[in-house]
Amino acid sequence: MPKKLLIGLIAGIVLALGIAAGVFFFLRRGGSPVFEDVPKDYFYFKEIQWAEKNGIISADSGTLFYPDNACTRGDAMLFLWRACGSPPPPPNFRNPFPDIAPVQDYYDAVLWAAEQRITRGTDEGDFWPGGPVTRGQAIVFLYRAVGSPEVDDEKELNFQDIASSDYYETAVRWAVQEKITNGLADNAFLAHDNCTRAQMVAFLCRCFK
Repeated sequence: MPKKLLIGLIAGIVLALGIAAGVFFFLRRGGSPVFEDVPKDYFYFKEIQWAEKNGIISADSGTLFYPDNACTRGDAMLFLWRACGSPPPPPNFRNPFPDIAPVQDYYDAVLWAAEQRITRGTDEGDFWPGGPVTRGQAIVFLYRAVGSPEVDDEKELNFQDIASSDYYETAVRWAVQEKITNGLADNAFLAHDNCTRAQMVAFLCRCFK
C-alpha cells in the first residue's frame, strides 16, 4: 500500500474515532436523554439530567428512571444524602430504626439523616423506607438538611391548603422564598400527595445546583 494512502487511511480512522467519542460524551453529558422514559420534552428533563450527571440518581431498571412513580422514603433520603456529598454517619451512631439494615443502599443515608435530625422516622418507631414520601415530608427533609434557615414570616404564602399550624408550613414557606417550589395548580401545594421521583429530583436541583 502506498505510504500516502496508508497515512490517509490512518487519519480517517482517527477522525472517525474522535467523532464517535464526541457523540458518546454529548449523549452522556446532557445533549440527549439518559433515561428512555425521560424525553427532552419532559417537564423535569433538565433537573433529572443534572441529578444523573452529578451521581445523585441512576437508572432503576436498565435505562429507566420511572419519573412519575411515587418516590419512596428510602430513595428520597438516598437522593438527598448524595446531593449533600454522601457524608458518612458517625461510626458510633446507633441505628434507631429496626426496619433499616446495612445491606440496603440507603442505610448510610438514613443513619446520617437520623444523626443530623433530618428525620425522626414514623410514630411507630420505624423509618418505613418503602413507603411513599409526601410532598410536605420531602420539603421538610430538604429544609432540615440545609440547617433550617430563618424565613420571612411576613411574606404571604399563597397556598390555600397550608395552615400556620401545619408542621411543614415553615419549610414550605422557605422553599417558596428560595424558589424551590411554586406549588401546583389552583394555588395549592398538596402537601399530603405523594412526591414523585421527578419532583424530588427537581426540589434537590433547585436547592443545590
